[in-house]
Amino acid sequence: MRKIASTSLFLVPCLGAFQSSRALFYIMPYQTGGELFFHLQQAGRFKEHKARVYTMQVLLGLEALHEHGIVYRDLKPENVLFTSTGRAQLADFGLSKFLPRIGPSAAEPPRRSIFGFRRKKSSSSESKAPPWGRTKTRCGTPAYQCPEVVEAKEHGLESDWWSFGVLIYELLVGEPPFLAGEVKALYHVILNNEVAFPKRVSEVARSVISALLTKNSTKRLGYNGADDVKRHPFFETGEPAWELVEAGEGCILPFEKAKMGEDRDCCFFHTEFTSEDVREYIPPMKQALELASFKPVPDAAVERFVSDEPIMVVEKIHPADAQTKMTGPAKE
Repeated sequence: MRKIASTSLFLVPCLGAFQSSRALFYIMPYQTGGELFFHLQQAGRFKEHKARVYTMQVLLGLEALHEHGIVYRDLKPENVLFTSTGRAQLADFGLSKFLPRIGPSAAEPPRRSIFGFRRKKSSSSESKAPPWGRTKTRCGTPAYQCPEVVEAKEHGLESDWWSFGVLIYELLVGEPPFLAGEVKALYHVILNNEVAFPKRVSEVARSVISALLTKNSTKRLGYNGADDVKRHPFFETGEPAWELVEAGEGCILPFEKAKMGEDRDCCFFHTEFTSEDVREYIPPMKQALELASFKPVPDAAVERFVSDEPIMVVEKIHPADAQTKMTGPAKE
């Protein structure tokens, strides 16, 4: 997290880490913009232009991880955070994994059109697979798992591109493409059903989602690398241009600037999270926690985070509400 996430504008970095006798602590910047999931719930669904800008930034975050052979494995709206300026960043790398390098480079990207993809014929000397190894662990959020993960088969970086397709669909439609009441039934739907689109989803959006939600992982858009996805017309025909997004510009705030409070504002996080007791995440230990390479600190240094005294937070105050508090309610 310190060496890799800090090199990308689209990954939440780790500023440091330390341990007490009971827990390991990561220090990360607080992103006041909240989760993409929060804003999707407020909006219901996003127009294509907004969805494109948000997913372009997510794509760049995935690309940064994949360049180091890291499969993310938990892409979903809850794990995309916004900075105060509206930049999207991937967070929560708890399921991420380094894959072993097995080759020098990926195969050449396919030729593209809006309605389909034709792979360029390659010679026998060209690489036919990404340069990273495989893993078999079934993990992640069920609605975003690709078929090979559902079946606990070997999978690599291309598993993230399936989840990316699910994300684009959810931002445009308001819910994931595969749903069921129980996990077992959901897995059956993922393995056997094809994605269905509402009429309002454009042809170019259907094209990129269908290419990403290809059950055969070797034919899935992104199998040969992020450039494969970036060149799709869904991302190339709209604004802003890739150059602006890669520079951290061209972002779209999912909220009004007037509603942004102080640096400690928590208005874009659900109260179920801001009211949780931190102590529930620090289970009682039979023996002191001892981890190599993490600086130890006295328990007293973190007592204020686990005490009975609540940590003060700044609540949202809209400018109009602030004026009312100053002058009092308007008279009839």
